[in-house]
Amino acid sequence: MDTELIAWLLAFASSVSGLPAQAPEDLPPIIRLAPADLHQQVCPERPAECVGIAAYFDIPRYRILIDARLDLSQPADHSYLLHEFVHVLQFRRYGPDLFVRCEDTLRHEALAYRVQNAYLRRQGVLLRVGAALAAIIRCDAAGGSEDRDHDRLTVEPRALRGYGLN
Repeated sequence: MDTELIAWLLAFASSVSGLPAQAPEDLPPIIRLAPADLHQQVCPERPAECVGIAAYFDIPRYRILIDARLDLSQPADHSYLLHEFVHVLQFRRYGPDLFVRCEDTLRHEALAYRVQNAYLRRQGVLLRVGAALAAIIRCDAAGGSEDRDHDRLTVEPRALRGYGLN
């Protein structure tokens, strides 16, 4: 993988997100997987629900999984790697529980999408990502409880199809 590109994307992620910088050598390994294998790794219970995933930061195993079909010489494709670098920086700043609460998940994803879209604009790429986030994901208190430490993230499968994500 192009180490100069990796370093530049990581610096961009830090600069635009405002998160503390990290040395490229401290990044998790980046593993390219066939789409079916990526879906199985990310959503082992229901891999069909992960069809739209291009990349994923696997916190428990400290690795970044990316779709092997991505052409990392193309800004649109390596922007997904940049998105995951934002999550790595968030992990380094906030710890392993950054995605435990639903609201935190939405906030962290929104930041990663903002950084990714800023990069795409800078590169002159018309693609914009993450706009459907609020439409397809909602936070529900578990069991109707007001205890927001035990909320869950719900993805609306019908909404995924409406946004071309499934």
